[in-house]
Amino acid sequence: MLTHNPNNERIKRQYLAYLKEAKRHSDATIDAVAKALARFEVDTKFRDFKAFHFGRPSTATGRSGTGGRVRSFRGCASRGVRSGATWTSWLRRWRVNCARRERSGRR
Repeated sequence: MLTHNPNNERIKRQYLAYLKEAKRHSDATIDAVAKALARFEVDTKFRDFKAFHFGRPSTATGRSGTGGRVRSFRGCASRGVRSGATWTSWLRRWRVNCARRERSGRR
């Protein structure tokens, strides 16, 4: 059983640093975001964040193959985190920047 994904840990560390330095969030807020991300990873069985799909479920029944649940950050506000939209937009930008660096040959 997986307990963590090394690629996800790098991404989370960059995102939490972004929240602390660029967005100037408090340590309590950053801890709450880290806890929500940990719950999300457990729910997705530690799949790589690069495989995260930002769209809606694509099947005709409206299910995503997850027992009727859509794996996204909707509903995180009720569990203490209101920055689900911030996380997904940041992750989207991060993936675009990674693709640009790979095309240009930089790491």
